[in-house]
Amino acid sequence: MGGFTLLLEVEVQSEAEADEAIDAGADIIMLDNMDGAQLADVSKRLKEKWSGKRKFLFESSGNITEGNLQERAIDGRFLSLTSYNPYLFRR
Repeated sequence: MGGFTLLLEVEVQSEAEADEAIDAGADIIMLDNMDGAQLADVSKRLKEKWSGKRKFLFESSGNITEGNLQERAIDGRFLSLTSYNPYLFRR
């Protein structure tokens, strides 16, 4: 049983799966294993398509490295990153 702060996150592999998840009411869409260009294109189209209809957040995962971190920025913002890479977090 969840409280009023429960969010539904759905991992998707394609834009079609993301559309289905958003239509079903997902709060967070995890765009899995998409490269930077695909990630930017898909997220832009989804935001435009669902603007004013549904509210949702994006999350990205898979193959995230220090070298490709910048290309995962959308509108100057970074998506939530879920891949753990010890080289990104070392001191």
